[in-house]
Amino acid sequence: MKNLLFISCILVSVFAKLNAQTYNPIPFGNTKWQAMRSALMQGNKSYCFFSKDTNGYYYGGKKYWRIEFLQSPSYSNTTNGVYVFDDTLQRKIFVIDTSTNNTNLLYDFSVNPNDTVYNLYNNIDGIISIDSIVIVDSVKFITYNGISRKTVFVHGGVNSDPQVWIEGVGADNFLQPSFHPGLLEFTWYLTCQEYNNTLTFGDSIECSNFLTNSINFLSPGIDINT
Repeated sequence: MKNLLFISCILVSVFAKLNAQTYNPIPFGNTKWQAMRSALMQGNKSYCFFSKDTNGYYYGGKKYWRIEFLQSPSYSNTTNGVYVFDDTLQRKIFVIDTSTNNTNLLYDFSVNPNDTVYNLYNNIDGIISIDSIVIVDSVKFITYNGISRKTVFVHGGVNSDPQVWIEGVGADNFLQPSFHPGLLEFTWYLTCQEYNNTLTFGDSIECSNFLTNSINFLSPGIDINT
């Protein structure tokens, strides 16, 4: 009984330490992400996500920031996007449907190992799904570009493949954090995040094409075995 109590105290202490670290919210307003989708029969396609709209959408006293996504590193206004709110108190990120004001969970950075996260929002090539479920395998704090960020390793979604969520950055596909199909279909790789012209994820070699508006993306992306 004493041993069980001791182990429980250790687990509580570890979980408390995981959640005690300063939360790194997603930077909005002048942010872009680069990802590459590699398909066995289709080759590589580049995708970029942009947070350029500073007007936002307000509901319930909260500001939802618009995230747009294009198949080009050069920004142009598009209707292809969603509105996102980063709840820094809950450490959760939500998407809102502006026609109904219904909100759905996109990321949950309050999780601990072995947690199950239900009803995750995913936008898969324009087809919205709100039934994704993932299980948290492990949680680590990893330093990216000088910033220690909570990094969540999960599996679930299609084929139960692994995925990685990085606090303040996102996942391989920003709007598909629990969708990671098998290698025979296609694979996503996140290469860069840039805020106010400063790289906050990725390095200058991997991201040089991104910064010069080239579409030849060849980065290895996130290492899920880190």
